[in-house]
Amino acid sequence: MTGTKKIVFIVLLLVLFAAAALGSMFYMNHAERYSERFLPGTQINGVDVGNMTVPEAESALEISKGEYSMEVVFADGSRETVTGPEIGFHYALGNQVQQILAKQNKFKWPLGHINILREKYNVPAEFDRAKLALKIHRMPQTQQDPETVDLTTNAYVGYVDGTFQVVPEHQGNNINPFSLYRVAAEKASNGERELYMEQEMDNILVKPTITKDEPGLAINAEKLNDFKFPSVTYVTSDGTNYVLDGNVMKDWLKQDAKGGLYVDPAFWSEKEAEYVAWLAENVNTVNKEHIFHTT
Repeated sequence: MTGTKKIVFIVLLLVLFAAAALGSMFYMNHAERYSERFLPGTQINGVDVGNMTVPEAESALEISKGEYSMEVVFADGSRETVTGPEIGFHYALGNQVQQILAKQNKFKWPLGHINILREKYNVPAEFDRAKLALKIHRMPQTQQDPETVDLTTNAYVGYVDGTFQVVPEHQGNNINPFSLYRVAAEKASNGERELYMEQEMDNILVKPTITKDEPGLAINAEKLNDFKFPSVTYVTSDGTNYVLDGNVMKDWLKQDAKGGLYVDPAFWSEKEAEYVAWLAENVNTVNKEHIFHTT
């Protein structure tokens, strides 16, 4: 290598070292800047706090509380909005924002500047839970008409086709307002702004509490089938038949809290007396007017 080439080579090395040193200084200076500021692309409770200091971020969050709202989207597409002011929404900041800044990796700053970094954090929110519950309760969609809503039912022992059987539970689509409130409260606590009912169905629908697998139901049905209902037919003079059998007497049984049926002596006697009175009213024709057809 000639003397001139050596000089050029040395100069290039010096330039590269200088560039590397300057680049390193630039990188470290910016990294140090983000010891006190949030990286670009950082969000807290949906508020963009990129390049903000802790006080600036806290101020932005404080301003945003008045803008907070959560949209509840029901399965039929209807929507209801819960606004921050109507439930007393605010953030419980404390030193939460400072802690988030302390956890961030300041050396990731280049990713923020090229829109690759997406850091999302939540600080707890506080609100009047009673007001949120009342808001949920008053939504038209939670005022469910039993005639139009498919109601959830528990399994029970029923009289079907002449025998006692376990009728399976049914999962309807009626909403449990308290469950909906709990889901909404959790989302509000995290500052979330949307609640899609279809995504939360497992958490908000009224669920059966007694299933067909409840052992007592099958046992109860078996015992009732061992009890043979009498069948008595009353035939009136005009040929009308009045049948007293299981189809009538099944309604003389009471249902317990677990879906089973049982005989309550007092209730049975009451129903028995009602049936006798009804039969007397419909069958006994003494001292009543009669219509005679002549030719």
